[in-house]
Amino acid sequence: MKKQEMNTVKQQEGEMDKMKVDLEKLRNSSGQVEKSSNKITELLAEIKALKIELEKEQIEKQDLIAEKEIMRKDKVEIANKLTEENNKLSADLELAKTQLDEQEKELAGTLD
Repeated sequence: MKKQEMNTVKQQEGEMDKMKVDLEKLRNSSGQVEKSSNKITELLAEIKALKIELEKEQIEKQDLIAEKEIMRKDKVEIANKLTEENNKLSADLELAKTQLDEQEKELAGTLD
């Protein structure tokens, strides 16, 4: 073999070695891409699950707010009814006192 051919062969061997190293790097990077892709898939699934949970929590919160509003309205209604009943009882009591006073005056007038 001639010297020039030897140099060409050595150069080609060097290029082959470099290509082997590059190929190994590509294989490693391919594995990392696959791992990253799997991790992304897992994270997307987790995000989806969290969104579903968040939606459920938001619906529950809306239900609690609606229930609270209903309870507040019921409380106001009960308070109004009790106030109305209290006013009626107070009026009845005043009427009874007035009638009692009149009866006492009539009784006192008949006793005189």
